[in-house]
Amino acid sequence: LSINTKIPKNLQAPIAKGDKVGELVLQFDKNIIGNYPIYALQDVPKGGILTRIKDSIRLTFTNWFNS
Repeated sequence: LSINTKIPKNLQAPIAKGDKVGELVLQFDKNIIGNYPIYALQDVPKGGILTRIKDSIRLTFTNWFNS
């Protein structure tokens, strides 16, 4: 039995409680048994201007060095 998650590398706020943010995949002997949605458990508000600038710079550098 194998349990895997499919969640985007970068989620962008705002995210509302109950929004689908990914998927849980159950496999047995490489056969998919089921796919189940993963939902946000709480609201994630959009950050302020300074938070967005900081996150933008961090994501830019992360993408440059992980390419």
